[in-house]
Amino acid sequence: PDWARLMKSVRRDLRAVPRDGLGYGVLRHLAPEDSPASGLRTLPEPEVVFNYLGQYESAAPAKSASGSGRLIAVEHGALGEDAGSEEIATHLLE
Repeated sequence: PDWARLMKSVRRDLRAVPRDGLGYGVLRHLAPEDSPASGLRTLPEPEVVFNYLGQYESAAPAKSASGSGRLIAVEHGALGEDAGSEEIATHLLE
């Protein structure tokens, strides 16, 4: 395939999505049960995810790794591997 043309097409399509798709997420997950938008909940979950930040615990820890008590804290030192060996893939393609 013509990769350059395909990339331009995808870029154009993504830029056309209003507010980066925020409205879709709100409608899918927060719409009242009696709303027509509640039907979005029945759609399948995506199989592809683009995640540049790594994985987070589902519940906030009592203290961060730095002991500051903050939810997010800067860690100093080596960054380590691209992906930790304990990470579990949550999607077909990550």
